[in-house]
Amino acid sequence: MAKQPLAAYEDAAFAREAREISSTTFIAHVRYATTGDVLAQNTHPCSPHTMSYGRCATPDTHELWVLERPAGGTSGDRHLDGAGAAGTVHVRSMHLMEHGSVIVASEPLDDDSGWRLLAAGEILHVVPSLEVRSERALVGPPTHPLTLSDLEPRAASAQAPTA
Repeated sequence: MAKQPLAAYEDAAFAREAREISSTTFIAHVRYATTGDVLAQNTHPCSPHTMSYGRCATPDTHELWVLERPAGGTSGDRHLDGAGAAGTVHVRSMHLMEHGSVIVASEPLDDDSGWRLLAAGEILHVVPSLEVRSERALVGPPTHPLTLSDLEPRAASAQAPTA
C-alpha cells in the first residue's frame, strides 16, 4: 500500500508505476487539500485488510459513480479502457477481461449502461467477493446543509462545480 500527501502530478514514481500496476485492489483518490496541513495523517484511511473511503463532497458539487462490471464487461470479451469526458482521467486494464470489478469514479468512464450515480449520504460496501451493498447514512436531506458561502474561500473553490 502506498499512501502519501503528495499531488499525483508531482510524483514521478506514481506516474511511472500507475502505468503498469497489478493489484486485487487499486484506489486512486484525488482531492484538493482544503483543510489542515498536507500531512499523511490528513489523508483518507486505508489498510490492506479492510477498505475505507472517505467522501467529502456532495453530489450537488461533485458526482460519484459506481459500476459493477463483470469479467469482460457487458460483452464478456473486453478489457477495461475508459476515459473521462474532460480527458483528464484514463484507465486501462487488460486484467479486467478475465476478472470482475467494482469501479467508483467521478464520472462514467465508458458507455456501459450499468454506471449509476451514488446518492447523497449513500455508503457503498464492497467485499472481496465483489458483492456490493449500499445503505443510506441519512434518511432525507441533511438538516443544515452547507453552502459554498459557508466555506472559507480555499475550500469553496475546491467544491465549486467545474464547467
